[in-house]
Amino acid sequence: VETLYRRVLEIFEAKFGADTDHPGALSVMSSFAKLFEMQEKPEEAEALHRHVLQRREDRLGFDHPDTLMGADNLGLLLQMRGDLEGAEPMHARALKGLEAKLGSEHPSTLTSMSNLAMLMAAQGKLNEAEVMHRQVLQVREAKLGSDHRDTLVSVSNLAQVLAERGKFDKAEPLVRRDFAWHEQTYGRRDKR
Repeated sequence: VETLYRRVLEIFEAKFGADTDHPGALSVMSSFAKLFEMQEKPEEAEALHRHVLQRREDRLGFDHPDTLMGADNLGLLLQMRGDLEGAEPMHARALKGLEAKLGSEHPSTLTSMSNLAMLMAAQGKLNEAEVMHRQVLQVREAKLGSDHRDTLVSVSNLAQVLAERGKFDKAEPLVRRDFAWHEQTYGRRDKR
């Protein structure tokens, strides 16, 4: 995959110049940064995420959805690296901008809200995390249905925060719902 990304970038650079900020090239660079994350190369991933974000800000503006999703991606990486303080403004910026540009019920906005809620939970702000996870779940259930994969991710996220808050009686039905969906979708591994 890395070879393929490099080849595609070479094609963009040949056509648009070595320092291209073509949206397609930036999209490939963003995917490359995610590949670095999967390869456990966080320094390279962060540098590339920051590069792409700066280029998108320069070319598309601070409030373009691609720029905002780039900020959210950088926030996720910073969070993964343990930089919760650095991640928060990235997630907050992305959520505020995506709500303004795309609306509060757009899938990208909901993903951004979920990411911020996960950060809030990691920071110990469990009340705020619970409120956001409930909001995401409510919209996803209404828009996607109760059995959609994204809805079930929200069910799992909310259950985790409820358990962390000691609300086991409220978390349990959500965990059972999530488990039942996985069992129905993927089958039982243990046939005893």
